[in-house]
Amino acid sequence: DPADLAISADMNVLAVSNESTNSVTFINTNPFSPNFHTVTQITHLIDPDTGRQGRGPTELVWQPDDEDVLIVCEASNSVAFISTGDLSVRKIIPGVNNPRLIAVTNRDMASGFSTNLYYAYVAASDGSISVFESGPDGANGIGYDDFIGKVQVDGQNGLPGVSAIQVNPSSFFHGAYVGYRN
Repeated sequence: DPADLAISADMNVLAVSNESTNSVTFINTNPFSPNFHTVTQITHLIDPDTGRQGRGPTELVWQPDDEDVLIVCEASNSVAFISTGDLSVRKIIPGVNNPRLIAVTNRDMASGFSTNLYYAYVAASDGSISVFESGPDGANGIGYDDFIGKVQVDGQNGLPGVSAIQVNPSSFFHGAYVGYRN
C-alpha cells in the first residue's frame, strides 16, 4: 500500500510511506552496493518518547541536508520525523488538522537569516499552512523543533483548494510556492 516516495540527496536510499501499516520502508538504491534494490529497514511510526503513533502516512519529503525524513500522517493529524542517521523516529508532532502536503527547506547556514535552522511547510485540506521550525530545542537549543505558526494571507482564510507546495530554492528567506484553486 505505498502512498508516496522520496529519495535521499545522494540518491542512495529511497523512502516509501505505507499508509495501512503506519510505516516507512527504506530501500537501497546505490547501484554499487551489494544490497542494491533491497529493503534495508522498515520504520514503524511510533514516537519513542511519547508513544504517539503516526497513522495513515501519505506524503513524505527528504530534508535536503540529509537530516530528517518528514512524513504527513493524515489519520492522526500529525507529522512524523525520522532521523536519517539511524532511520528511527525522532518525534511525531500533532496539531495540523487534515494535513495533506509538505515541503522542507535546507538548513539556513550561510544565507538568509543565518539561523542554522530548517523550515517545513505543511498544507492542510482547509488551505491553512503550518510552519515548522527545526531545532535542536531545549536550554542550549537554537530553534523550537515544533510548529511555530501559520502563514497569513491578507483578506483570506488560508489558500482554498491547495494542491501543491514547493520550497523556493532561490529564496534567502525560506519562501515557498503554493498552488491552489480560488
